[in-house]
Amino acid sequence: MATGSDPTGAESTWSHVISQQNHGALVSIATSLLLAGTVLLLIIRLAIRWPWKKLVGWDDAAAVIGSLLAVGQSVTMYRAVYHGLGRHSEELEVHALEQMEKAIYTGDLLFICVVSASKLAVSLLLYRLSSVPRTIMAAHILMTFVGIWSVASLLAVSLRPRIPTPWTLRPADASHLITAWTGIGAVSCLVEFAFMAFPVFLVYGLQMPLASKLTVVTGFAFRLPVIVFTILRFDAFRNTLGNVADISWTYVLLAIYTELEMHASLMAATIPCMHIFLRSFNTGFLATTALQVDSNGTMSATKGESSYAMKTVRSRHRQNSQARSWDRDPIHERGKSPMKLNPEQGHTVSNITHRDRRADDEVDTGSVESDGSDRIMVRKTVQIDYSRATSR
Repeated sequence: MATGSDPTGAESTWSHVISQQNHGALVSIATSLLLAGTVLLLIIRLAIRWPWKKLVGWDDAAAVIGSLLAVGQSVTMYRAVYHGLGRHSEELEVHALEQMEKAIYTGDLLFICVVSASKLAVSLLLYRLSSVPRTIMAAHILMTFVGIWSVASLLAVSLRPRIPTPWTLRPADASHLITAWTGIGAVSCLVEFAFMAFPVFLVYGLQMPLASKLTVVTGFAFRLPVIVFTILRFDAFRNTLGNVADISWTYVLLAIYTELEMHASLMAATIPCMHIFLRSFNTGFLATTALQVDSNGTMSATKGESSYAMKTVRSRHRQNSQARSWDRDPIHERGKSPMKLNPEQGHTVSNITHRDRRADDEVDTGSVESDGSDRIMVRKTVQIDYSRATSR
């Protein structure tokens, strides 16, 4: 560690926060950086969902709740550091050690809540993208499984053998905690693998470019670091319980891996909502809203209900409709000479198609654009008498 000299000649350390006897600042720094990243991605997610009244879904609500709980969990880590986390237990008073254990216990419960919220956000996003009965049913099963895992994990961690003081860590509790966290971590990894496999099941068989399929799958492949941090956290947990007598010192690495797993899970839940991945969702086959892809696009959503991204199918329908209309036009039929019309011999009756205005004085933008047209159409019914000019 670098040292320097003050004007009086007394030797002083470069940093009084991180030293050989105090590693608590490592937890504070890791927590602060990861929390900043989570908040930044949450802001980006909410910006993508603007206007919120039309685009925010239950997956976004779960992400917001998880982020708020993550703030609370981070506060418990700061409190644990304040009461001695990162220092040797022999240097702490009994009261300070008890307060630190309470903060750690509360942080573990909030950790499960945050991870559960992030998994639920991913499940709801997959449900939001599902458009056929089989994928909708699979998304329902996944959401149900996540809910059961969340409740079981909370009960396993909160109900410890020492019920009056469940936050107290003793060597006798090691076997129970190892068993509980082993089951929690194993099932969590299985759920993460399911999240990465579900997009493959979602896009398999769809008539869309391979690059778009890979992009959709890649958006959910960012869950892989969560599995890595889960394994690392469990390994650190076993090492920590091997020296419970000095829990305030040995818990530092476990606390850092806990923050990594929790915030990585939240961040990975937002990454598939980024524009680079939403563009690939706009295929006409995945049930995602058009405004999520491009808020300035030609398609729009009516109040309370979003129009689906059917740009590809709609474009083909528009081209075919124009071709059929051209072929049926008697003036432009192939092989026939153009006809000279005398407008004075007839009269016209015009019908104007316009946007309907709803009761709340808001224009229904979907009434015109649902036909695949990007502009208001004016239709005319013309009644005329015509004669074919004879060539001389």
